[in-house]
Parts: sequence; structure tokens; C-alpha cells
Amino acid sequence: MRLVNEQTGRPAENPVERVLRDGVVVGLANHTVLVARDGTSRPIDDSGAPIHDEDEWHNPNIVKVVTDAKGFAIYFSRATIPYPRNDVSPYRDPTVRSDQKVWGHRHLGLYVYRRDFLLRFARLRPTWLEQTESLEQLRALVYGHRIYVAAVDDRPVEVDTPEDLVKAKNYLNQLRN
Repeated sequence: MRLVNEQTGRPAENPVERVLRDGVVVGLANHTVLVARDGTSRPIDDSGAPIHDEDEWHNPNIVKVVTDAKGFAIYFSRATIPYPRNDVSPYRDPTVRSDQKVWGHRHLGLYVYRRDFLLRFARLRPTWLEQTESLEQLRALVYGHRIYVAAVDDRPVEVDTPEDLVKAKNYLNQLRN
């Protein structure tokens, strides 16, 4: 059994009906399951999308994620990660179908847990990193659990602040026209 925890503020979409690069989210009435295409069952799945706007990358209300070559989370942060210490050419994400610069990747807040893992996770003590960033997924990483982050290439509209609400209203008006 897999459980979904959607922590998003996106008014214009249902992310659990998206086809993901390495897995498929299947919605069945009130039950949702993330199925890995290779048939494996991971303890935690999540999703992430590229950030093309530098202001969004600097926004602490947008949680960023860095993954390894296989798509597993290395770290989540409200800070700009990775930090651009050296002036490098714009990063071109191979999962993105555009030539836009990718500043980083945003965590979309769609968690899919295996039931047995979720029961164990709920008993783990919060960690210093989790409390510092106010991100519960860091608890899983600190305790050695892996989080798979499925890549999506769309740009979500999120509402976390009053300014975001204005952007979301403008976006919804554009969809109606």
C-alpha cells in the first residue's frame, strides 16, 4: 500500500494525474499510487521541476532539490542550491525540452510513501536539519533513507505568499482567455 501526501499550493493543476519521466502517477477516485516503471517499490517518491527564473531560485518559499545521477535526492533547501561559486555556463538540463537556463530544481511537494515506511518515519525524531530548514523530508535523508525525485518538465504555479496569489490569478485569467 502506498500513501500520498500532497503539500502543494497549486490552484490550476492536479499533479497526481501527470505522467512522470520515470514513473506514472495513477489516480483512482480517492486512491493514488506512484508506480516505478522498472517495477520497484521505493519507500518515498517525490517530484521536481526545473527553475528557469532567477528570482524563483532565490525565493526561500520555493524549496529546491539537488539529485544524484539516478534521480535520488541529495539535499533539499530553501536556499539557492547548488550555489554558483564559479561563473559557469548556463546549465542545460537533459530532461528539459527547451534552451532556457535552469537555475536549479524545485521540489513540488507530492510525496508518495510506502505504508510500512511511513509508519517507521512517523516514529523518527525530528533532526536539526529538518528544524533548521523546516523541511520534514530532511529527516528521511538524515536517517539514511533515499527519496526518489521524478522529474517533470512543466512549470507549476504555487501560492505561498500574497504576491504568489496575484501571479496565480493572472495565470488563471490567461487560461480562461
